[in-house]
Order: sequence, then structure tokens, then C-alpha cells
Amino acid sequence: MHRLLKWLLGQYYGHNLDAKTLKELPNQINQPIAVMESAKTSTNSDAFIVLTKLIEEDVLDGEKKPVIASLILKETNNGVELVNITSVHGRNTRQIQQALRGKVFYWDKAKGSQFMNAFQLQLPSQLRSDASLSKANIKTNLDLAQEESLKNQYDVKFSMDDAEQSSFDKTAKRLGGKKAYL
Repeated sequence: MHRLLKWLLGQYYGHNLDAKTLKELPNQINQPIAVMESAKTSTNSDAFIVLTKLIEEDVLDGEKKPVIASLILKETNNGVELVNITSVHGRNTRQIQQALRGKVFYWDKAKGSQFMNAFQLQLPSQLRSDASLSKANIKTNLDLAQEESLKNQYDVKFSMDDAEQSSFDKTAKRLGGKKAYL
């Protein structure tokens, strides 16, 4: 019956993402469960697929579907820039399971484990152990934390107390320069 309704509704049947879900999307993109390669057969085959903790409920059959976002990214001198979000919608668990068997770039081990349990999915072999993740060159939340720690360790910051700042400002003014802050 539900398939018949979906077929009859045709172009009028769409996704069921509410404003609350869409407002949470930027946070979820920045803290994903997984980042995967888009399928070669996809209309956005050069996109990256971000698996989020968001849920879309099917309006006809009530099926709860994990929400993915399809992102077009561009590498810049400062890192990666988001160019476009080409699609945001729920995916059924079969589609998610298939995507996780493909090329995965990032896997949050804690969120991923909770997700797989919540949707009763089997963890693909490449995501089952640290050795498998490393062998497949899949970055994890722990890798990112270590990288951030190293970055902060070597990030030198300068600061001045009020007297030093005042002296600096006076010297800059006397020499005709603008105030400079480090």
C-alpha cells in the first residue's frame, strides 16, 4: 500500500526535513558520524557524503531514516572550503550500509558504534578495528584530536600586560605608525 501511495504521489512526494533539523545541520556537518565518497552513479559523483545523527521520518510509512548531506568542497590554501550543499535527505539503512562498504574518509568511532547499534546495522570490516581503519587510511575522531593537540602545542601566541600595551601604543603613535596588535 505504501509503495502504491508513493508511486501515485510521484513528484509530490518529497523529503520531510523540518526547520529544527535543518538548523542543526551545520553542527552535524562539523561533527559527523562518517564522511564517505559519493557513489560513482550519483548525480553528484564528485561530492562527499556526510552521515549525521539527524533523523528524517518518512511521511507515509513512519520509517526513521538517518540524514546525509552531499557536499561539494574545494581545497584552498587555508584548508577546505564548502562550495555547495547539493542535497540533504534521509537514507534507508540498506543505502547507509552500502555506502559504508565503499570509500570512507572519516569515522567517529564512538558515534559510529552508537549509530550502528541504534539502526541494527553490521559494521563493515574496514571499520571494525583500529588496524582496519589504519590500513584503509580512514581518519577517526582520535586522529583529529591528536592533530589538533599537536597544532596547539606549536601555535605560539604573544600577549602583553596593560603597561606593555600602553608603551607599545605610545611608541607607535610617536613614530606615526598605526597601533599593532599581536
